Amino acid sequence: LQNINFRLRWFAPRVVEQVLMVAFVQKRSRHWLEWRDRWACLTKQSLLFFKLPGNYQRFPTERILLTDLRRLTLEHRRASVTTDERTYSIDFDRPSQARGWATRVRVLVPPLDFFDGSESGTVS
Repeated sequence: LQNINFRLRWFAPRVVEQVLMVAFVQKRSRHWLEWRDRWACLTKQSLLFFKLPGNYQRFPTERILLTDLRRLTLEHRRASVTTDERTYSIDFDRPSQARGWATRVRVLVPPLDFFDGSESGTVS
C-alpha cells in the first residue's frame, strides 16, 4: 500500500494518508450537478477525489471524512454516500467495482446505514 500526500489549502501543512483503494470514477459536482471524471482514493480516514492520479497532490476536489458518513447506498455501479451536509453520487466502471468499494467502506465505518438497491434489500 502506498501513501497519498496532499494539502487541504495553499498554506496548510501537507497531509499524508495510507491508500487502501484507488479508481477512476465519475462524481456528481456539488454546484452544477455535472458528472466529472475524478481519481478517487479511499484511505483509513477519508474518501478523496482528485482531477488527476498520483501520490503527490495539490488539493483534493473533495474530501469526505469517513467519520462523517451516515449512509451508503449502492445501486448497480453507483454508490451514494451521505453525510449530515449532503449526498455524494459516485459512478464506478462496473457494479463489482462499486460493490468492492462499498464493502471496504462498511468495514471501516461499521455503524454505517447501508442500502443495497441492486439486491432490493436493506442491510444495517
